[in-house]
Amino acid sequence: MEGLEDELTCPVCLELYTCPLLLPCHHNLCRRCAEAFLETLPEEPEGAQAACSSEPVPLSPEAESFACPTCREEVHLGGRGVDGLRKNLLLQNIIDRFKHAQSQLKRDAVVCLVCDATPPRDAVKSCTNCKLSYCRDCLPLVHPSRGALANHQLVAPVESFDALQKTVMCPDHKNKPVELYCMEDSTPVCSLCKLVGKHKEHDVAALEEVFVGKIHNLQEDVEYVEERIEDKIKSIKELEAKKAAMENHAIQLRSQIETECDTMIGIIQERKCAMLKRVDTVAQTDTTRIQTVINSCKGTVKAVKSSIALAKEAIEESDAACFLQSEEVVRGRVEESISVLDQDEQYIHIPTDRLTVELSKVEKLLQNLDLPHEPVVLADKCITTAEAATVVWKSDDQDAKTSFDMTYIEWESSDDNGVFELHCSCADESSDDPPIIIQNIRGNFSVVRGLSSDTNYKFQVCAIDGNNVCPSATVTMETMPFFFRFDPETAGKRLHLSERNTRAVKGDEIPSLPVVPGRFKTSTVFGTAAVSGGRHYWEVGTENARYYLLGVAYGDVSREVNIGESPGGWGIERTSGDTYKAHDQGNSHDITFSPHPDKIGVILDYNAGFVTFRDADSKKVIHTFKVKFERPVYPAFSLW
Repeated sequence: MEGLEDELTCPVCLELYTCPLLLPCHHNLCRRCAEAFLETLPEEPEGAQAACSSEPVPLSPEAESFACPTCREEVHLGGRGVDGLRKNLLLQNIIDRFKHAQSQLKRDAVVCLVCDATPPRDAVKSCTNCKLSYCRDCLPLVHPSRGALANHQLVAPVESFDALQKTVMCPDHKNKPVELYCMEDSTPVCSLCKLVGKHKEHDVAALEEVFVGKIHNLQEDVEYVEERIEDKIKSIKELEAKKAAMENHAIQLRSQIETECDTMIGIIQERKCAMLKRVDTVAQTDTTRIQTVINSCKGTVKAVKSSIALAKEAIEESDAACFLQSEEVVRGRVEESISVLDQDEQYIHIPTDRLTVELSKVEKLLQNLDLPHEPVVLADKCITTAEAATVVWKSDDQDAKTSFDMTYIEWESSDDNGVFELHCSCADESSDDPPIIIQNIRGNFSVVRGLSSDTNYKFQVCAIDGNNVCPSATVTMETMPFFFRFDPETAGKRLHLSERNTRAVKGDEIPSLPVVPGRFKTSTVFGTAAVSGGRHYWEVGTENARYYLLGVAYGDVSREVNIGESPGGWGIERTSGDTYKAHDQGNSHDITFSPHPDKIGVILDYNAGFVTFRDADSKKVIHTFKVKFERPVYPAFSLW
């Protein structure tokens, strides 16, 4: 009885129902609570209303209706008031059994009332007719299940038989027990209701007969729900395991990120110290070297100044003989100074920034250090056709290093340089089709081609950043049913198309048809849809056709002959009665099939390489062609 107490609790008094009444809305209410709704409560002091606001506001005694406390639907009582509401004896019986089960947990077992043993043995059954309880030994001796006692009702041991003796009385005829069941109103009624009451014109059935059927139906529903509960519990356990795996993965990922980031921080610190040391070493070497040059230059300047001072004094000499006597020596000193000054000029070109560092690329890499964000598939922008699906998504952190993957896809270039991977699989768990994985997608959409028509597919987009992968939630999309019409541009001149080009009849030649390159010279026509992948199915009504040919063909097949009579076409031809021909690119052989189907189904599996023709009603196969398709094929039809 797990969880049963909530179902047995009155929504007003919050206790187990006492004399439960069944409201028209199928909710229940204690009789005393219903009566309280029809009484006027004394006016509460201000502020007290909030303390009892969980209970419905009572109505005046004159009121003939009140709101159901569970669903707020208006309950109309009529002239009989609360007495007009039906007693829910089934609920009362369940409550009594619940109370009994609860009490059994708190007191000793029921004892046998006919036992000679001292003390009496525990009872195993109670008889509602005899109103006695029996132990395992006394039951077969005193109350055998045969003879006059065979129809007695044995139940689990009870101390009191009062709760078991309940007779459902007719709500319209109080002294009459219910004996019949009104099928129209779905309610038990008495015999008077059928004779003179409001159920006189209604269909009724025996109470026991309806009881057995409805008990059986309810039991089936209960068993089904219990199976679903088991499935749900299994799903909950799987989800809890997945949750635990997620939490464990998050812990491992946090540890990995902390370890690797700490390692990178350590490497950065190490490289920082090494680079600073290198800067100090080079700076020390270069400054020492430049200081040596400075000192040398200072000595040179001092020596040159001395030579120039001597030369200036010589220039001041007015005595020609004296000047010329020493001029050569003085000039030699000046020329030597010029030579020395020229030698020192090479040190002027020593670079001051011999070491440089450029870390902007590394900084950008560090700034972009992140886990890829989950792509979000935009379901309202995704579209499908009979053999293709366009999947559109967005990703908040998409950049040049993020990728998304794929095969069987057409995509256009985009300003967004993210890369993604798209996983596509049939939603039918029994399908043998392997998932399609489309790799290295740059952009935010992808077109998957070669899908089967009228089929559910699951799609998932994975954002990829280096070795990091983040998948989107799985979305399900359904491809459109395979649909086509007859193509009037290919129809032979004796084919009359009607009903929006979905019906073809052979008749007199139509002289006014324009001459186009693709028109057949025979009574043949193509369908408007080409198939380049996937599995597709269509049906053709043949009940009014005596001679016909159905098949598929490449778009460039010969227009001079019927389908299958030349390379690039495959089809079955009905020649007469139960005789057919299978045409395979110019080769043919007889096949027999009976009875003649009114409707033929065509299964084209482009990827697997077969075309099957079958009776659409019986599903019996007429013929199958094995083909390795090389280009798109069209449905094709011929009449004569």
